[in-house]
Amino acid sequence: MKTIDADLLAAQINGYPSAHVKQPYIRCAFTLGSSSYDYSYIPGASTNRITALQHKEVFSDNPTETATIVLRNNDLLVPNLSGYYVDLEYGLKTSAGNKSELANRLWVIGQQEVSKSKILSGKADIKVYVSLQGGWDVLFEQLCLIGNPPFYRDESGVLRDKTVYQCLEYLIETTLSLATADTWTLDALAVDDGVINTLIPWPTGADWNLINANSLDSNDENAGFESIGKVIMRLMGMTSCYLRVLPDMHFEVVYPQSTDAVDETYYSSLADGHVFYENTETKSYTRPNHIIVYGNDADDWANYARGDAYSTDFDNMPYAVIGIETASALTTESECDALAKAYLDKYKSAAFSGRTVVPMDFRVELFDKIAVLDARGS
Repeated sequence: MKTIDADLLAAQINGYPSAHVKQPYIRCAFTLGSSSYDYSYIPGASTNRITALQHKEVFSDNPTETATIVLRNNDLLVPNLSGYYVDLEYGLKTSAGNKSELANRLWVIGQQEVSKSKILSGKADIKVYVSLQGGWDVLFEQLCLIGNPPFYRDESGVLRDKTVYQCLEYLIETTLSLATADTWTLDALAVDDGVINTLIPWPTGADWNLINANSLDSNDENAGFESIGKVIMRLMGMTSCYLRVLPDMHFEVVYPQSTDAVDETYYSSLADGHVFYENTETKSYTRPNHIIVYGNDADDWANYARGDAYSTDFDNMPYAVIGIETASALTTESECDALAKAYLDKYKSAAFSGRTVVPMDFRVELFDKIAVLDARGS
């Protein structure tokens, strides 16, 4: 959860200049080198170009367009913004002036110009739809090119004997930074699920490669080439943690747990605090509900180590649904147990989902824990 300016917090909860009245302020300047176009939305201004904006934040192995900004262009002065970046700031008019909070950097990947005839609208109506992508999309756009061409299989072993976190650090701060000619960073690890800073996915002696491992299995030179994002998702899948994109082009590892304190609370009554418009909760059984991890392939799996993890609702299920993973680098039962729990945590997180619609809250971040308190009903 972000800690935001006190005036901005008061305006988003209570409204300004009168109760429950909120006047949005959006800082929006597109930049490319020394060129910049400021299309900020100013409360009360008659020259505002922004007519609509949709912005999504994701943690997914299938990222899509992150944001769309619709600009009024009746004067035909909006240029081709492809390649520009924008650091959006979302805010409100407050008792101390316009205040805002910085969001993640976005890059323009394309735009459309839409012109409606006066016959339909009764007036000139020309708009530009600007499509943007964020840091998570960039991860999946850049190939993981570590090692020698043409197969880039990390022949020198820069990822060998590194923990999951250390691999993430190298992939983001070195590989991604080199690929994009920008500086990306990963925050120091502030959480530990017992795996991310312990498990070594590619130990010395392993007779396989950590990245682009299928490149030699096909005559197609591009077969098996992975993006940086795909490798990172595979590494994060071995843990109970998630990766969050933050402003200023850096990432943060988070470890959500059921015992975490509530970050934001939304209410059904305006008198109680920040309200919600609609809340939907979906609950289901965890599937699979029993994870088995086999480790220690030193002697062709003749004397494997085994770890097990069971979901908390396992005893209430009509039958077991087993998931099996192998981890040749692990040699003890306790290590396999820890990894089995990490895999199970990801399945458990998918067993509960929700959709909460609220007036803009500048504090909330991906993977925050929220509470929705509905005073209605019996």
